Amino acid sequence: TTGCHTHDVQTIAGVASGSFTAPNHDYPSYLEIQLTATDSGGMTATASVNLNPKTVNLTLQSNPTGLQLTESATTARTPFTFTAIVNAQIVISAPTQKYRGKTYTWVSWSDGGAESHIITAPATATTYTATFQRTK
Repeated sequence: TTGCHTHDVQTIAGVASGSFTAPNHDYPSYLEIQLTATDSGGMTATASVNLNPKTVNLTLQSNPTGLQLTESATTARTPFTFTAIVNAQIVISAPTQKYRGKTYTWVSWSDGGAESHIITAPATATTYTATFQRTK
């Protein structure tokens, strides 16, 4: 999301088929598969196809509403929704913070995770709620 770049995932020589595991990546992104065929005379031809990943909308919520939460490199006031690639590993965090002159300390996440933890983006839209306690 901060710039276009490529990852050379795998090169397989001398085979007619294969499989690979896509690298973990933020949305938006896609995979470009390049296939090169070489005939007995050494002539080559290359074809490519783009594969767009399955995505899901995930929502971060806080209790009380309006506190800041972080997903990967994005911090925003709740509630907010973001698009993720299904099965991507995403870090969500609920830091202690001041809001409207009061301090709020993280108590729990709805999924039982730690204050900062990794989630695997599910295939269906999901809301993750961080509960805070006012401490001052």
